Amino acid sequence: MQEGEVLDIKEFHQDNTVDFHIKFKDNISSIDVEKKLKLTTNISFNNFVLFNDQHQIKKYQDELEIL
Repeated sequence: MQEGEVLDIKEFHQDNTVDFHIKFKDNISSIDVEKKLKLTTNISFNNFVLFNDQHQIKKYQDELEIL
């Protein structure tokens, strides 16, 4: 709301549900909503260090080697 993109936010929560209704200034796609609200992030897959079947730490080259 500080940047002027969001006009109104309404909350309709109950004990076991979370429900937000957000009204934006312009019509935007769901992908843009995810970016504007910072709902997604990138995860780095550079460090594949896991325990092997002998319970020893091993560095794997990629996810296929792990599988």
